[in-house]
Amino acid sequence: MLIVSLNLPIIMVIIVHYHY
Repeated sequence: MLIVSLNLPIIMVIIVHYHY
């Protein structure tokens, strides 16, 4: 669960960076 919690924000940041 801890890994997923840390990966969630990382994935979102990557998506945001790719979107911009």
